[in-house]
Amino acid sequence: MAANGSGFSIGKILSGTSRLIRAWVRSLYQPVQFEIKRGYTHRTTVVPHDDRGYEDSFQKEVYQRAASLMHEHQWQTVLDIGCGSGYKLAHYLGHFSATGVDFSPAIDQARLDHPQLTWINAEDFIASQHQAEMIICADVLEHVEDPDAFMKSLMSVRNWKCILISTPERNKRRGLYHYGPPPNPAHYREWSMRELKRFVAHYCSVHSIEMINRQQATQLVTCMKE
Repeated sequence: MAANGSGFSIGKILSGTSRLIRAWVRSLYQPVQFEIKRGYTHRTTVVPHDDRGYEDSFQKEVYQRAASLMHEHQWQTVLDIGCGSGYKLAHYLGHFSATGVDFSPAIDQARLDHPQLTWINAEDFIASQHQAEMIICADVLEHVEDPDAFMKSLMSVRNWKCILISTPERNKRRGLYHYGPPPNPAHYREWSMRELKRFVAHYCSVHSIEMINRQQATQLVTCMKE
């Protein structure tokens, strides 16, 4: 076995086995959180994610799907929660009545780059005071400390018809035996596809769930108002 960093080493094998054993022990007493498997380690603190400088190298397909559904159903209003730089909202959905929500400094940059749209600082956003037929949450859920509170907030948006929620698929990106915490320090947790479907279904009707970008391991849940 190699010990110089090339290939597998005995140390790596023992370390991986030790992590699995600890996860199995935790699963005996740790309750399920947000429908994620027992034994999984959730982060308690994260590093803030700054999406400035990004255009559509990630989640492009989510916004394309949103635009397609908007045209298909002749909807006019769209709310993008966690809009980041605002590029994707402006580029794919800017011809609708579009509102983006995020924290500073991303939302400040979005206002400068795309002044024709409405931008709201997340610190001032109260979901129940807004309405939109389409709600987009593109790779936001993994950054949220309390996903239950977040989903309840989404449900309070008035007049929504469709919600698109994307997030990394843990098994595809990390492997079947990954028990957290996520390697990405900005993520509190990550879901498998089955777990995500169960979690979202507590709050709204899941119309479909799919791997919308396999290369990036992006899964997408589509929820439709019954």
